[in-house]
Amino acid sequence: MRISGRVDAVGIKGWVVNLREVTDRKLFEDELRRQAQTDPLTGLLNRTAFSERLAAATGSIDPAAAPAVLFVDIDDFKTVNDSLGHAAGDDLLMTVASRLTADVRADDVVARLGGDEFAVLLTDADGERLREVADRLLTSLRAPMALAGTRLSVTASIGGALGAPGDTAERLLHAADTAMYTAKRSGKDSRALLGAAQG
Repeated sequence: MRISGRVDAVGIKGWVVNLREVTDRKLFEDELRRQAQTDPLTGLLNRTAFSERLAAATGSIDPAAAPAVLFVDIDDFKTVNDSLGHAAGDDLLMTVASRLTADVRADDVVARLGGDEFAVLLTDADGERLREVADRLLTSLRAPMALAGTRLSVTASIGGALGAPGDTAERLLHAADTAMYTAKRSGKDSRALLGAAQG
């Protein structure tokens, strides 16, 4: 709405009010913003949005309630795509997204970084919680799922890192990624954690 005083204009006495309906435009802008932050397949946050959330979480780290990152990579995902087709691969990714989301707190953040790589930001963690969530995710992902008319079990390699004062978003994500490769090299279907006892 725009209001302008036109009391000095010839032939106009009072105020002129112009109204413009912008609801549709605002809804469209909100949808564009959502799409820019969301993975189109799984509906999870994408890499860019996850990086923003992680940057906010590492802005000022409280050692008593530090953020932690879990980097989740599906083991042998290419084999599923090659043997069952891309539609089954997409179903697998959506199932994984659903299970990851179901197994963390509502204020934690789950994202698909690309391909078969997912990340979880635990907003308030310690070594024990990092280990507990990693183990729960491994167990959840092993449960059989129905894909392309067959039942299939998959596993994941999970790397985790607990934040510490001075950590940046990039450093914490890199640490979790490095730990994930350690888990993968140790035989897959496992987790490797930095800043938490392996237990």
